[in-house]
Amino acid sequence: MNMKKNKKLLVSSLNLGAGTILASVIAASSRSPVILGKPHAPMFDAIRLAFPDVDPKRTVMIGDR
Repeated sequence: MNMKKNKKLLVSSLNLGAGTILASVIAASSRSPVILGKPHAPMFDAIRLAFPDVDPKRTVMIGDR
């Protein structure tokens, strides 16, 4: 749990990851998601629609961590 002071008010918050949030949505909806984040194929398919000249053999996806 992260604790930080904000204008003399102590604020407490949980930092939940995407997997935790996704699991709760799956449980609540009883549905399976289509993952569109990297490195899943639908993300690259969306990129190829926007940039049809992209060559998959010469493409690298770089993460944020």
